[in-house]
Amino acid sequence: MRGREKIAWRWRKRREIQIVIASLLVWVLCVATVQGADRQGAAASDSRSFETADVIVDGHVIFKIRGTATFPAARRATEIRHQIIAAAEDESVPASAVILKEKDDRTLLIAGNRLLLDLFDADAQIEGTSRQILAETKQRLLQEAIANYRSDRSP
Repeated sequence: MRGREKIAWRWRKRREIQIVIASLLVWVLCVATVQGADRQGAAASDSRSFETADVIVDGHVIFKIRGTATFPAARRATEIRHQIIAAAEDESVPASAVILKEKDDRTLLIAGNRLLLDLFDADAQIEGTSRQILAETKQRLLQEAIANYRSDRSP
């Protein structure tokens, strides 16, 4: 190769390397953009499918509960409220009788023969704790709610 041809060849190689590097950078930016959009979409769908509602008995918020797309939080909170009131009105069930019953994928909170609430790992995840700790916390809150409901109605 002559001097000019050698220089031209080097410039072509440099140009090819620059094109490859630029292509890689564009590809990396595209992947990062798509992943960012996926995360935003997932966050948006999480906020829709995990809305929360207050469980309210006698004007007092007992706790918050999450919902899903198929079982909205407001409906779940209303059903839990009705179960708490029904258990509180059943004098044969002591307030301290709210028990935990572990299942494979959930923890049941039961008073007498009434299911008050079932907790899933997703409930605990939203709270940033384990299902067991969340269940024990809700157990105490349910016991207090039943006792307070009865106390407010006693002479």
